[in-house]
Amino acid sequence: AWMAAWLLLACVASKIDEGPELVSKQLVEEAALEATFFDFKEKYGVADMRTLEVFFKLFDLWIMLYRLNKIDEALTEVLPACRWRQDDFTIKAKQALAFTRWKQGRHREALAHFHDMEGSLGKTSALCENIGHTYNALGMPKEAEHYFNQSLALVTVKLNNESLDNLGGSMLGFAGIYEKREQWPEARRAA
Repeated sequence: AWMAAWLLLACVASKIDEGPELVSKQLVEEAALEATFFDFKEKYGVADMRTLEVFFKLFDLWIMLYRLNKIDEALTEVLPACRWRQDDFTIKAKQALAFTRWKQGRHREALAHFHDMEGSLGKTSALCENIGHTYNALGMPKEAEHYFNQSLALVTVKLNNESLDNLGGSMLGFAGIYEKREQWPEARRAA
């Protein structure tokens, strides 16, 4: 419990310098993007690159605003269109579905989608971290630890921006595992 409170405080403190969250601005942006998405979908079709570019901007906003039902509804059309394309939008759609399922607490489904991505894309630091967090959410710390270790190994092998971003997330994942095991010194070191 103390670890969760500490992590929450750290997250809040890290956002202080960013200024206030402007939900009203996000709502205006949401309305504009939704209008554009529906217009483009009608004009060009859901599989058109312009429509999909708008959808994924809208997806990012919907995730921030926790519009999970809207995402689900849109993905019923977007996912098949993206699978057909076999390009970067295919990957983005798979990620969107996995991430949405995770946010919905449907961790077993999210895990299946993450493993599907792992099979088609190979391992990345970010993907291993996401799989680790998913295993942790499912109460499977041994598997979580395995994937967090893989994520860290990929960070040390590939020192690029994508990998460095995942160092903190993987270490917090370890902290959560150690906290559940009541290994307090290890949890503090990892956090």
